[in-house]
Amino acid sequence: GKKIALSLRVKADNVTQLEAQAYELFLEGSLEFERQRWAVAQSKLIACREILPVIVLLSRIWQK
Repeated sequence: GKKIALSLRVKADNVTQLEAQAYELFLEGSLEFERQRWAVAQSKLIACREILPVIVLLSRIWQK
């Protein structure tokens, strides 16, 4: 009942937080790319890319 609902909410919140973090890193990386700050852009875009598989994995687990 309540415990399962809370568990689902926490999982959804974690995925949502990761999605927001990845999106923020993507936007920041894109901005730094436009500013030609290559190292900073690369760092942020790589961090974004590393989060995406985690989001997919958590989404698959959450759907089961």
